[in-house]
Amino acid sequence: LTLPEKHLSKQPQGWEDGVKGGTAAFPRYARVNTLKISLAEARSQLLSPPPSSLPTPSSSRVSFTVDQIKDDEHIPNLLLFPPGSDLHDHPLVKSGALILQDKAPCFPAHVLLGREGGKEGAREEWWVGDVIDACAAPGNKTSHAAALLQEQARAAAAAAAAAAAVCCQTGGSVPNAVASASSVVYALDRDRHRLDVLRERVIGLMGAKGGLVVPLLQDFLGVNHHQQQQQQQQQQQQLEGNGGGGKKKKRGKTDVEGGRE
Repeated sequence: LTLPEKHLSKQPQGWEDGVKGGTAAFPRYARVNTLKISLAEARSQLLSPPPSSLPTPSSSRVSFTVDQIKDDEHIPNLLLFPPGSDLHDHPLVKSGALILQDKAPCFPAHVLLGREGGKEGAREEWWVGDVIDACAAPGNKTSHAAALLQEQARAAAAAAAAAAAVCCQTGGSVPNAVASASSVVYALDRDRHRLDVLRERVIGLMGAKGGLVVPLLQDFLGVNHHQQQQQQQQQQQQLEGNGGGGKKKKRGKTDVEGGRE
């Protein structure tokens, strides 16, 4: 994707130091991982230097001014930083709370699962269902989809609680939740090493726990839809049986979370 020149010709206030020789440059994008931290919390930590007990290399910027952090106009929780900003060693990045991800890879999960409340043409309800990430590793888009599913579940729980409160007052019946709290992301990859990387990053570092992401050692082109439905039911029964904490389980040629072929 190439941005029109009109979007690059003028740098926002506070970004002048990141533009060398007065030439236009692309901003540095980073997505707040709401599986671990809220947008407000991330902003607060980005505006404050980390404790002295957490030193970072001099090449890595650790704090910014309010004018240097912008919200993307299309993707919620996506932040823009001055061009050339080095965030690789920032504590938020190292902890998985801030993910270095360009704008283009953020569109798939947002288009499929996002909801822009209050905007003209925005859909009123969440898209409901499971997600299949066909070539998932290393997992940035997978974690984005998982974060949006978690947001759905929280919205559904809040809506159900509000509906229950109203029904208790009126004596009516409680309607179904607006979104399924049991939706999951099936993260497929046919390479074991890549799947291990995904499992370590998405479930370990980025916080997609409790069966929210199900890694599968499988080629997407060889997926059997009916077998996948059966595996989904078995996985859900397994999670319900052990409190949603995940458990090693062998499933033929599919590698379920923590399992081996």
